[in-house]
Amino acid sequence: MPLVRDRRNQSPRRSIRRLRGPVVLLAAFVTAMFAPACSIGPETVTRDRFNYGEALARSQREEILQNLVRLRYLESPIFLTISTVVNQYSLEGNVDAGFGWVFGAGAATTSSVGGGGKYYDRPTITYAPMSGEQFVDSYLKPIPQQSLLTLVQSGYQIDFLFPLMLRSINGHVNANHMARKDRFADPEFTRIVELMTTLQLAGDLRVRAIPSDPRAEAPRCFLEWSTPDDPAQRDALGELMGLLGIEEKAGRAEVVFGEPVEGKIALITRSAMAILVDVSSYVDVPADDVARGVVRRGMPSDAATRAPLFVHSSSMEPEDPYVSVKHRGMWFWIDETDVESKACFFALVILSNIAERTSDSGGPVLTIPAG
Repeated sequence: MPLVRDRRNQSPRRSIRRLRGPVVLLAAFVTAMFAPACSIGPETVTRDRFNYGEALARSQREEILQNLVRLRYLESPIFLTISTVVNQYSLEGNVDAGFGWVFGAGAATTSSVGGGGKYYDRPTITYAPMSGEQFVDSYLKPIPQQSLLTLVQSGYQIDFLFPLMLRSINGHVNANHMARKDRFADPEFTRIVELMTTLQLAGDLRVRAIPSDPRAEAPRCFLEWSTPDDPAQRDALGELMGLLGIEEKAGRAEVVFGEPVEGKIALITRSAMAILVDVSSYVDVPADDVARGVVRRGMPSDAATRAPLFVHSSSMEPEDPYVSVKHRGMWFWIDETDVESKACFFALVILSNIAERTSDSGGPVLTIPAG
């Protein structure tokens, strides 16, 4: 007759062996739930740093272009500073397990494993509209000449920066397109810029900053020059010094802000707002808007003034632009292949960063608790 195994006499040790499978499953589940929590912080650094950085850069470009278009239509610009970016990550997990066994007749073992998890991604971005004294300091006051000359030191050509950011050099006045009647640049201003650029490219004209009194807000800035070997360059230097009213043998002249001073180079810089208004004249607008008197005509042609950038407009969304915005039902953009316009726009981005230089307006702070 068949042998019948009496399970009532099974030892607890044998029953525990049957739990080995569920225990292994539980251990694997716990590892899967909590191992990612140990590395969520490091894993987010690369993604957040680049994603948030790209988003901040893109939004700044779009804000600047949007304000250029607004100014073209004589609308109020809007400047929003991003003071903080805080992102909170949270990963929570729970595991429930139960085991049981019954001895005696119909002995059996029971086991159960359950679990759950929650993942949170809570970004918080703080925007601060620029207004009042901060707006006046940042956008309505002239740009410090030290900031302008720093751009020259960084490699920007004088014939690009000076017509864009200066009102005058030693009393010679730049073009002005902010008034109802456009004013062209003085011939002396245009010639000074040409000669400075020629000497800059030849390496015979340089900017030097010398630390001043520790109590001063900024170092003293000088333009230095050396006597060129090339006769044409020497003639250019002599002509430049004659226009500036400076002795060539001095070798350098301090750059100051304000009206002409003997033996120095006096610059009067524009404000950031004046620069934006001037550049907005190059924004292309629909002919119907000009015909209806909604907006003024664009920048007049002037042989001495080259367009620093060109902003296109169309009712159709552009494909792969450098930067684009939508305003009044029209798309405005800078073409990706227009290198000159991109270079000018990049200078406006730097200018925007310089303008937001007040003590209580530091750069965006990105805080990401990821524990």
